[in-house]
Amino acid sequence: MPDTPKKKIRISNRLSHSAIRVFPARRNEKGELILGAQATAFFWTNDGIVYVITNWHNVTAWDPIKDRALSEIAFTPTCLDFSIELARDAGEGTVIRDRRKATLDLFDGEGRPLWLEHPNFGRKVDVVALKVGELGDARLLSQPINTYADWTDFDISVGDDAYVLGYPVGLDGGAGFPIWKRASIASEPDIDLDGLPKLVVDTATRKGMSGSPVIAVRRGMANPKGVVGITDKTVLGTAETFLGVYSGRLGDDPLGVQIGIVWKARVVEEILHGGLRGKTPFE
Repeated sequence: MPDTPKKKIRISNRLSHSAIRVFPARRNEKGELILGAQATAFFWTNDGIVYVITNWHNVTAWDPIKDRALSEIAFTPTCLDFSIELARDAGEGTVIRDRRKATLDLFDGEGRPLWLEHPNFGRKVDVVALKVGELGDARLLSQPINTYADWTDFDISVGDDAYVLGYPVGLDGGAGFPIWKRASIASEPDIDLDGLPKLVVDTATRKGMSGSPVIAVRRGMANPKGVVGITDKTVLGTAETFLGVYSGRLGDDPLGVQIGIVWKARVVEEILHGGLRGKTPFE
């Protein structure tokens, strides 16, 4: 019998290509990877360099609030393991998709962290950036958040819808795509909670979503910042903007207050422009 042709999958939102599943890991004496708890991350580009953005607690396995190890066995990662999807030009308009495993070292040869932290708040901002190695003649198929062409930079408001794109308890939405967990913005966006660049969202998130990109969504009509009335810049339908980086819930009870922490979008650029090398929990 002839082979049944594969059905072409329609991806309804390009942002489904943005989040990736990551595993903090370390090598044993045989050089084999020992994986820790699964987490989430996403890509960002800056001056032509690709970075992985995730949480500080994902690369250190350390709780920055309670100041203790996240694992009962004090598992300490030395690398970050994930899959990366590339495209290679094969000529004559043909593109070869190349999905491969990638491993980023978390420390240099002298044991110094390779991740970048926030230049003013350090680990108090639970977000880090890790530089990805050279891609050669390949290009990234996964969508770096800041290269998404359809953002609308609107003034977000408390009560706006949001989505956390990640992998709750290791689940995905099929074919490795993230699950879109619904949320709503639960604190005034212009207020920096605890004097830090963060806000909170109301959402039933779960373990495995730490490091997820968070998208604010407004349906109906949205104007970019500074635009008043209906103009040719007004978005009618659905407007999306990057809200920030999710880093976990407040409290240990998954059925408790269900309030999640989101580090505001601006912290990513502040980290990359600051260029501050990170510190371990013991420094």
